[in-house]
Amino acid sequence: MNCKNCGSSLESGAKFCGNCGSPVEVSESLEPNNIDTISSSNVSNDSQSFSDDEKKGSKKKFILPIIILLVIAGVCGFIFFYMKNPKRIITSVINNAYDKFDGLLTSSDSFDYENNTILVNGNLSIDTDIPDLMDLNSENLSYSFGMDYSNKKMEMGLSLSEDNNMLIDMFIYLLNNQGYISLKDDFPSLIKIDDEDTDFSDVFSIEKSNVSDADLKYIVKTYKDILIDSLDSSDFSKSSEKIKLDDKDVKVDKLSYVFNSESYKKLCNRIIDKTLSDDTLLETLARISNVNVADLKSDLEMSKDSLSDYSFDESLTIDIYTKGITNKFVGLDVKGPNGVSVCFRVNSDNTTIEFYVLQKIATIVINKVNDNSYSIDFNTMFNVNGNISVVENKVNDNKVDGSIKFSLNLDGSKFVILNKFSTEVGAKIADIDITNSKNANDLTEDEMNKLSSLYTSRFEKSKIYNLFSNISNIMEDSYYGDLDYDDSYYDDFDFDFDSSL
Repeated sequence: MNCKNCGSSLESGAKFCGNCGSPVEVSESLEPNNIDTISSSNVSNDSQSFSDDEKKGSKKKFILPIIILLVIAGVCGFIFFYMKNPKRIITSVINNAYDKFDGLLTSSDSFDYENNTILVNGNLSIDTDIPDLMDLNSENLSYSFGMDYSNKKMEMGLSLSEDNNMLIDMFIYLLNNQGYISLKDDFPSLIKIDDEDTDFSDVFSIEKSNVSDADLKYIVKTYKDILIDSLDSSDFSKSSEKIKLDDKDVKVDKLSYVFNSESYKKLCNRIIDKTLSDDTLLETLARISNVNVADLKSDLEMSKDSLSDYSFDESLTIDIYTKGITNKFVGLDVKGPNGVSVCFRVNSDNTTIEFYVLQKIATIVINKVNDNSYSIDFNTMFNVNGNISVVENKVNDNKVDGSIKFSLNLDGSKFVILNKFSTEVGAKIADIDITNSKNANDLTEDEMNKLSSLYTSRFEKSKIYNLFSNISNIMEDSYYGDLDYDDSYYDDFDFDFDSSL
């Protein structure tokens, strides 16, 4: 530091200049004590500022989660009360049912019979341990049906064999308007059906339906929406209940609707009114019904008028069960008069249907095994139970092999029918040579007698003939055995016959 008067260097802390004696001017702000005071003050202020910011940040960190929780709770509460509203529940159930229907309709492959051929064939066999019916175990029935609509060709086949011995093997072919019969090895040529009264033209005159897939989807969707709009929340009562699902007691929401004379008329009137107010729907319904819109409106108005006088005494109670915030449909009860009711339960792996008349009389369990098969089990209180199983396997894009098995247990005895089938699109239909066919009217008497004797002899020696003969005799004996014939009734009458007559 230098003296401001003479410019000489000053010693540290000097108050006078050692060269000229001038007093040294020192700024208060640069004095040591002041410097310490300033530094201390700044540090204190900085610490206080940091402490305040920290407290404010802590409060923000604490308040923010509370706000988020309150918002979530509010949204969940709104969704819960909104979704649990009776109208919302029934809307959800109906919409879910419609979505499944629409999915099935969309995924199903409709067969184009006008441009494709189709051939279905299969065989039917029986397995039973019922003594009176065991002869059926030796029978095998084969069948076939094919159509080529564009070329006006059709074939139908039927054959019956017993213990691998053929009883009859017959095919009927239609080509345009002409029919042919093939008896395979029993007759050397095709038999031409040449009857002036026989006309097969109607077989290939399949009328097109006025209802397209698009029409069907539109009508179903529109009436689904109309039904939802027509329902009134005040017609439903809501409660909680526990029902059996997957063999467990599960708490569900129960929505009850009483279907009686008044609710029926109320619902019908609303549906008719909404139909009358929808011009597009009226035009679609009129077109597929082959009527004009004016007549359709008139019929609907008449139906509405007739409802005023319509009434019925009995009523049905419909209970719909849902669970979860999404109102997943899990059950349905339909309760009628006199203890009659039907109960549906949708479990994880199956759907059960129970029938009651004061007590449970039957149960049906529908199981989906996989995408290609499902089975239906049924059980009754009459010692009758069984199963129906369906299996389909896709061989290629055009062919499907499958089976339908019906098993019945009758008080400990089994009766099983197995149907194995194959369906093929694009197969050859009625691919036959008709050049050597023989007119049916040209068959000789000897040829007719030989065919008649052949089939008569076969069937009279067969097990199935004896079986049906025995059944026929049992039924005849049972019928006439119940008739108590007493000819003494006529003893009181004196008949005088004139033998000359």
